[in-house]
Amino acid sequence: AEMACTADRDDNDIGVSGMKLPEMGVAKAPDSGGRPAMRWILLGISSHLAWGLYPVFARYLQVVRGLDGLLVLAATFVVSLVVIQLTTCSGFGGVAAARVGGLYSIVTFGRAATNMLSFKYTLVLYTQLITQLGPFITAFLSRAILHEPLPQFFVIALIASTFGAVLCVLGQSKWSASELTQSDVIGIGLSVLSIFFSSGMRIFMKASKSTMTEQELISWQYTNAVPLGVAAAMTMSPSAWSHVQALCWSDAFVLSAFVLIIGLF
Repeated sequence: AEMACTADRDDNDIGVSGMKLPEMGVAKAPDSGGRPAMRWILLGISSHLAWGLYPVFARYLQVVRGLDGLLVLAATFVVSLVVIQLTTCSGFGGVAAARVGGLYSIVTFGRAATNMLSFKYTLVLYTQLITQLGPFITAFLSRAILHEPLPQFFVIALIASTFGAVLCVLGQSKWSASELTQSDVIGIGLSVLSIFFSSGMRIFMKASKSTMTEQELISWQYTNAVPLGVAAAMTMSPSAWSHVQALCWSDAFVLSAFVLIIGLF
């Protein structure tokens, strides 16, 4: 049977600035006898596991093995785009979706580049502690742009998250004697900037719901392989290719896991 390449549209939408904002409501879980489908639970757990490995893999490939982070991202996005198109044949939504898709692609480019490079300049611990602010910033922006209410117990969650971050820093040995270097400041700054790009991505996902399907939106995201590849070619050092050729089997496994698993999740 031929794979379908269409998706249903939601007609109950409100037009804003060329896009349509969905009516606010409570998301419903897939119907499976009153319980969430186990496959969605496993998918959620797998996604969080993959993204938990992302910072470690990203820093290892850039700092230990000397690979160019933008080049790794470009390879990841090429593979992901091919897999998405082969499995969904969704396309890019045509001319009507080009403007929204192009804007979303710019936002995701900023998110991917700043996030990847932040791991190169500072410790994974610092970037991950800053990343914990992401949901709270997204909630504030959603309230300001989409007029969504803040989640219940929002302030309590923010306080608990901040307290946990402080405990993580204090739990390091000799933390009081450590000093932030210029490299750390750059990495932390990139991480903060990445949070705002990430929040913009999530708002775009919701705002473009009736303009294109999820598969089309993801396809536009992975078109960033082109600008990422160009940026890598313009900025990477002359020895970058020698680091690629010097990869051992274990490094190739880490790179493959980063490209195939993390990229697709």
